[in-house]
Amino acid sequence: MTYQVKLEVFEGPFDLLLHLISRRKVEVTEVDLAEITGDFLASLTGIDVLDLETATRFLVVAATLIELKAARLLPREEVDELEDILGEARDLLYARLLEYRAFRDAAALLKARFEANEGYVGREVVLDPELQRLVPETPLTIDVEGLAHLAALATAPRPEPRVDLSHIRKSYISIRDAARLVLAAVPSEGARKTFRALVGEHGRGDRVVFFLALLELYKLGHLDLAQEHFRAEIEIERRPGGRDLESLTDDEYEPDLPTDADPELASVAGQETT
Repeated sequence: MTYQVKLEVFEGPFDLLLHLISRRKVEVTEVDLAEITGDFLASLTGIDVLDLETATRFLVVAATLIELKAARLLPREEVDELEDILGEARDLLYARLLEYRAFRDAAALLKARFEANEGYVGREVVLDPELQRLVPETPLTIDVEGLAHLAALATAPRPEPRVDLSHIRKSYISIRDAARLVLAAVPSEGARKTFRALVGEHGRGDRVVFFLALLELYKLGHLDLAQEHFRAEIEIERRPGGRDLESLTDDEYEPDLPTDADPELASVAGQETT
């Protein structure tokens, strides 16, 4: 929607006035721009919501008319042809309208995004030290020396990364070695020992291997296992006979014995690993 003007020489849409001036149907010097501007501002009185598109188009056309009128009234060293001035004005008006539409569409897109994200609260995340070093904060008042210092920090040799492997267990005792340690702990028929006393200070991984060894020895007929109730101590008792241990998997792991381990168990483990 364009603004309607009413003058002695023209009455109609404001855009049409510019078109007629470009076609020399209306003399630009006869157009009272002050009167047009005053009427437009008066029409805005009492309006709650301003039509931004209409106001923008008015400003564009009015600015073009002012430029045209100034070109006709003010003296120049070289008098340009009116057709050239009008042609340039039309091009300028078209370019301004395109620029206005681009900003209008961008504003509509931003408005839609603001409405879609209304109610969301952003969370500030602190960068890791490595990323902070790669993307340092640059003050607005930084000088050349400051930039050189930041560049030197960004290109400085990187220290060798240190990976903490303390939580990784190197190896566990093999099932065959654990089975021999169990048989050494209950060497004779009828000898008894609890599983807790057998594993002692061994780590969790070794305890799992010892438990698997118990199951294998039970299957081979070397041991009897008893447990009175759920979560009670597992009782280990040696029984006569039993098949050979060669059927057990023999992994080449070193036994993880505690420093205060039973000397007899340590000696058996040492014989098997040498």
